[in-house]
Amino acid sequence: MTIGFGRFEEDEARAIVKACLQAIQEAAPDDREERLKAIERTHSEAGHKWKNLPADEVPPRYCYFWATLYDLQYVQIVPFTFHHINRHHALSPDGWGMMSSRWIGCIDGEGVARIYKEA
Repeated sequence: MTIGFGRFEEDEARAIVKACLQAIQEAAPDDREERLKAIERTHSEAGHKWKNLPADEVPPRYCYFWATLYDLQYVQIVPFTFHHINRHHALSPDGWGMMSSRWIGCIDGEGVARIYKEA
């Protein structure tokens, strides 16, 4: 845990990773492009929706994320990088703080999804 960041950021990241993995599982198993588009849809819906809003409409805590799909023979691996933004960080002179976190989502050959967080 980092001061000024905590459970909110972890819950948000876990929900986004779960949504991406679910979208990948719902996509056609033989169509890599469709699975990539599923990640992009989740990305635009969850990750970058704050980018074009005026500063007074953006929530005080939000995140951006980036993901890649590694499609191996019996497993799909999706590494995620999150940037968690806190606009009211107590230890920052201007009030802004940013924390990075990394997550990995895996879907095995039997369709079981697992989520791992960087320690």
